[in-house]
Amino acid sequence: MKVSDIGEFGLIDKIAETVSGAAGNAVVGIGDDAAVIRSNSDHLTLLSTDAFVEGVHFDLAYFSFYQLGWRVLAATVSDIAAMGGVPTCAVFSLALPQAMNSEDVEAFYRGSAALAALVGTEIVGGDIVASTGGLFISISVMGEVAARHLKLRSNAHDEDAILVTGTPGRSHAGLRILTSRPETAERYEGVVASHRTPQPRVDFVRFLTANFELHAMIDLSDGLASEIHHICHQSGVGARVYRPSLLPDRQTTEVAKLLGEDAFDYVMFGGEDFELLFTAPSESAPAIVSQAAAEFGLRVSKIGEISGGATGVRLYQDAETWQELPRKGFDHFPAG
Repeated sequence: MKVSDIGEFGLIDKIAETVSGAAGNAVVGIGDDAAVIRSNSDHLTLLSTDAFVEGVHFDLAYFSFYQLGWRVLAATVSDIAAMGGVPTCAVFSLALPQAMNSEDVEAFYRGSAALAALVGTEIVGGDIVASTGGLFISISVMGEVAARHLKLRSNAHDEDAILVTGTPGRSHAGLRILTSRPETAERYEGVVASHRTPQPRVDFVRFLTANFELHAMIDLSDGLASEIHHICHQSGVGARVYRPSLLPDRQTTEVAKLLGEDAFDYVMFGGEDFELLFTAPSESAPAIVSQAAAEFGLRVSKIGEISGGATGVRLYQDAETWQELPRKGFDHFPAG
């Protein structure tokens, strides 16, 4: 059976079945944003890893090496934040083409170091080898979380509010400009920056876990629709999502119009925003929204509710009109 026959997530399920049952200290293994390892009775160690392949995850035609170093660390740090944790250290493994300039490698690490300083983590090592093809990057980030603050995808409660940080769709709008109309990149600098140098929500997670009860959380890497389905599937619940609460921002709307595309598709299916999608008791939602704006200047939107007695995700146009929201997002091995 080919990988493409079962898709990326089917492959992950097969791998989880193969390695499950091993004895050890893992509290959570394959299936969430990061592994969770018990370090003592009060705190847990988090470990997440990502791989980035030139021509699949990035194109050096529209990334500087500084921007690339920032972005790959941001993607993995975001996984730690999505577990309610804080990143502590990172290691990189790079496979470099023989002709690559040392100045470019230094610029890559300057970008990573700039983000590491911003989120309070440290780059502590790694490995460098030769590549016979393009650039390959593997990164692992460790973090920690108080056991009481650990957040999983699998803990959504009936009638929880569903909330999301930032404005999903901006990163995809930036990518579409960079790949389709690069000559307009300066005009759309805001969404381009969202793609090249995303801002993981580490500080906001510290604030959230210290001040509010949260239930389930995930970061937006594969697309908002896909991540909602992840939470519902792993929590055994359904969801009601309201389209009027999912408005793209001005630049995202302008980019979609320029390219003859649907800005709502950017919001729901674009991915790589590295924002946070989370659920919380409904009565907490107004305070979370207002305090995020007041304390961080951060937009947080309530976009729906968990429906514990149902399965699937319904997208409501209005109070009476709805359709099933497809489980659509980025998949490295889409099933045929």
